[in-house]
Amino acid sequence: MIGATLISIATHRVKHIEAFIGMLYALGASAIIVLLSNTTQGTELFNKLQATDILFTTSSDLIEPFLLYATVAFLFLKFYHTLTGLYKEMLFFGLLALTVTSSVQLAGVLVVFVLLIVPAFIALLQERFAKLPFAWVVGSTIIIMAMVISYHLDLPTGYTIVFIGSFVGIVWGLVKGDS
Repeated sequence: MIGATLISIATHRVKHIEAFIGMLYALGASAIIVLLSNTTQGTELFNKLQATDILFTTSSDLIEPFLLYATVAFLFLKFYHTLTGLYKEMLFFGLLALTVTSSVQLAGVLVVFVLLIVPAFIALLQERFAKLPFAWVVGSTIIIMAMVISYHLDLPTGYTIVFIGSFVGIVWGLVKGDS
């Protein structure tokens, strides 16, 4: 009921409603996991797929994604501006698919979703700063806040990132959305 109420309100107040609904979904799913994180029950594999506890990611776990992301960045910077039409779209979405797939394996689908959608959503709703750098600052701030909260409250880091990111995005959307 709370979700339905928020969506009803947001329909008239929030630009980019699809992103808002996605954040609301992520907020609800992460809230359940955060609340149940200290219980003896749970399904670890399900949790890992949804959002991993990234604090336990080792430096050796990051080598392959780093090489992939560096290659993706190189290909994007080298070829994107030279292409047009279908070829440009194919390059963009192909590189995006590689990046998202690798990121989901590393951090979980909800973490990737929130860190792709929320910073961009918030950046689109403000007019004062350049959108891309603003989105980077928002994403970095969400990650840092969530990691500090996760550490001090002994909560799963991935789900805390999802919860904080979704919460911030939803509040920002309601406050800064269409009046």
